[in-house]
Amino acid sequence: MKNNLTCYFIGILLILFSNLVFSAPSGTISFEGKIIESPCVLSLTQSSANTLTVQMGVFMKDKVPTVRGEKIPGSEKPIEIKLDRCPNGSGYSIYPKIKMTAPNDKFHDKLIKLDESGAEGIAIGLYDSNGKLLDITKQYEHHAPFDNSNPFIIELKAAYIANGQKVKAGQANATMNFEILYK
Repeated sequence: MKNNLTCYFIGILLILFSNLVFSAPSGTISFEGKIIESPCVLSLTQSSANTLTVQMGVFMKDKVPTVRGEKIPGSEKPIEIKLDRCPNGSGYSIYPKIKMTAPNDKFHDKLIKLDESGAEGIAIGLYDSNGKLLDITKQYEHHAPFDNSNPFIIELKAAYIANGQKVKAGQANATMNFEILYK
């Protein structure tokens, strides 16, 4: 009888301890989000469409700097990307990023390569509103606070930049596509 009682007691202890040993911590994860309509309406400087031609101007060959990375004086031109009717509030915000797609200059990979229109020794650089050269191989995230004003404007500048190679006169054209990404 004593052995049965001991076995019974040991069995109960094993059952109790097995629950403690085998019970793992648990929790719950809830997922909440919202699907919204097209986040913003896009327009460009002096254009109601999604296409813009920036008139870079005419410059003398001897005014092109000899130092790689320097701007041609007077070549800076403003570009504004306007995002209008962006949803903001109700627990979410829009943070725009610009993904640029253009051939980069082989002598200065942050710059946009000119097409085969003639000029050589220069490329086109894009700058943010603080004058920082943007790397066209990376996404540019606009860090200004989004205040839900209409329109929200991302200000950039384009300029001709010396790429350090011998300068040749000719047309100095280039094309860049871009996409606005949101997070």
